[in-house]
Amino acid sequence: MGTDLFRLTLIAGAAWLIALFLAPIAAAGEPGYSKRVLKVGPDKQFKTVAAAARAVKNGDTVEIDAGLYKGDVASWHVSDVIIRGVGGLAHLEADGKDEGGKGIWVVGGRNVVIENIEFSGCKVSDDNGAGIRLESEGPTVIRNCYFHDNENGILGGHGGCELVVEYCEFFRNGHGDGYSHNMYIGNCRSFTLRHSYSHGAKVGHNVKSRAFKNVIVYNRIMDEADGSASYEIDLPNGGLSYIIGNVIQKGPKAQNSGLVAYAMEGGKNPEQELYVVNNTMVNDFGKGTFVAIRSATKAVVANNLFIGPGKGVGGKAEEAANLATQDGKSVLDRAKYDYRLAENSPARDKGTDPGKAGDFALAPVAQYVDKARGEDRAPVGTIDIGAYEFGHVATKKFEPGAIALIAAVPPPAQPKPEPKPEPAPPAVVAAPPPSPPPPVRTPEQICQGWLSMARNYKNAGMTEEAVRCLNKIIQGYPDSQWAAQAKEELKKP
Repeated sequence: MGTDLFRLTLIAGAAWLIALFLAPIAAAGEPGYSKRVLKVGPDKQFKTVAAAARAVKNGDTVEIDAGLYKGDVASWHVSDVIIRGVGGLAHLEADGKDEGGKGIWVVGGRNVVIENIEFSGCKVSDDNGAGIRLESEGPTVIRNCYFHDNENGILGGHGGCELVVEYCEFFRNGHGDGYSHNMYIGNCRSFTLRHSYSHGAKVGHNVKSRAFKNVIVYNRIMDEADGSASYEIDLPNGGLSYIIGNVIQKGPKAQNSGLVAYAMEGGKNPEQELYVVNNTMVNDFGKGTFVAIRSATKAVVANNLFIGPGKGVGGKAEEAANLATQDGKSVLDRAKYDYRLAENSPARDKGTDPGKAGDFALAPVAQYVDKARGEDRAPVGTIDIGAYEFGHVATKKFEPGAIALIAAVPPPAQPKPEPKPEPAPPAVVAAPPPSPPPPVRTPEQICQGWLSMARNYKNAGMTEEAVRCLNKIIQGYPDSQWAAQAKEELKKP
């Protein structure tokens, strides 16, 4: 799986990253661009975000003072703009309001950067209220933002959208019907999620993406003790997907037993390749599958640490150097979700060179740091299994504001530390409690779920799937008010 771990590079894509971050700066210098700074706050030019959104032009920067903005919903359909909170997070609380029945903010345009914003409390009539409803057709960066207690954190993305989400937290988003999520990314060109923390989704998924290309690296994606999510990562249409260096945990109150799911609704995206490398996955549910693959032209699952009961890989994949264990000595503190390797962990020095996928180097060059940050990673001797390298001393921190978030060349391997005396074995960690029985859903809940799913599909431009969901209601409950509602939905364009 490759021969020279220490010279693997991430040159492919580096130019795109730099261009993505610098595009707003370059475009703002073109003729016809405004290049103004619009300030929002109690004592500023604009007292509300909505007023600034109505005045903004291509090339502007909007600075929003930290503080609470209740019901201050807005649309942004301009390009080459930066919208940021200053002095801390600017908190956009829906307070019963929404923009066009879609979300707190509806974001279009190209080359849009959003940073330092908190979005909370969005609910709309079709149960799909989002912190950000994404309608962009070009590069979009969402950085250092906090999405919580919405029906969706981020919803949307299609066509030429290239979405990067970094240093963000998602918590307790979801209507509770299983069809709304911490984030739900549509059929866009690419989706990158890195150095972020997604946890506690309500019944839906912590990460869901239909993007043609997915780069999900160095994140913390978890249910923890009380989360009720379904999948931790769901890529229902497959795609060219890299899942590298994440810490992923399935909680005891989850809705199903799967952690990562690939192409469960059919491999409809143009490329069907999956690379799951150097992740630490913990199953506290009591059973399940860590990586479920329905179909893929190529799948590689390597250097992953699987802790807890369940099957490592369901489906066809090339497997190498994965470690499945329930040994409490594998990580520092499983009960407190500290998944760094223990000194006597069997995952130490047991990894293998994962090589490349085309020009994409699969070896991890970073590792997650709580909360929603990162740091560099280099092998100490032979690469360790899992998301963390034992004994590594970080020399670079990844935080908001850095353009080069991933080094083109991994740092050199560090020397092995001198062996230390074997410590006393830690106390045995109690096995997680058995999973609760699945809840019994009423016909009303079932129909609400199908209706919400149909709207999700329609929002993502997947008309055939939307029609299929609506017909489920009509066929299963023909004389109900829900069937009548489904028939009305079928009449809509």
